[in-house]
Amino acid sequence: RASCQPYPVSINTHMQTGTAAVVALGDRHSCMASAGYPTYCWGNNSNGQLGVASGAQSRPVAVSGGRRFQQIRAGFDHTCAVTLFDVGFCWGKNRFGELGANSTVVFSPTPLRVVGGLSWKRINAGGHHSCGVTTSNLAYCWGNNDGALGDGTFTDRRKPVPVVGGFKFSLVVAGGGAYLYYRNRRKKAAGKDASSGSYGPQGAELDPLASLSVEELRRKSGSLLIEA
Repeated sequence: RASCQPYPVSINTHMQTGTAAVVALGDRHSCMASAGYPTYCWGNNSNGQLGVASGAQSRPVAVSGGRRFQQIRAGFDHTCAVTLFDVGFCWGKNRFGELGANSTVVFSPTPLRVVGGLSWKRINAGGHHSCGVTTSNLAYCWGNNDGALGDGTFTDRRKPVPVVGGFKFSLVVAGGGAYLYYRNRRKKAAGKDASSGSYGPQGAELDPLASLSVEELRRKSGSLLIEA
């Protein structure tokens, strides 16, 4: 078993020193994307979340397909990213349809295109679901649905469905349970709280979360949507 490191270690890729890159930290794997280079992932690969058909990797490996991504997020056991042309792709575990490809495969080590013909600004891979914001600032979610998708149902979705309400958002953060969204500076929630297992009505105000960071919100409650 690899030991933990109490200090930063360098990441060995073929990128030139000083290259701007986005690093995504998942549950047991990590990824790095840069507009001018292939995307790399490393760590656990039990469900193909590294984007390659192999076992766990202690060093970065290039995601299959050679696509360039401008944005990437690593979830529990799957990964989602957006290309330079605003096209969404996801790979890894797909038990609940979290890849958004309208596919029934259990997992995919090959990046699958998110269906629907939408142009994406950001896509975030959560626990067993994913959410994204389009270039028109509309929010969509897909995958496991215990209220986390915000579509007014508890039905799992294998392709993107719009978050109800018609609001426009600038940011989405999908995590382990429900979803949160910021609207008019008031903290709102719907679905299941991952930490307590309790359900709240759509639009329930959550004042105790006001002091939490985005990462703490991600761990606690699932998905965060911030209004544009």
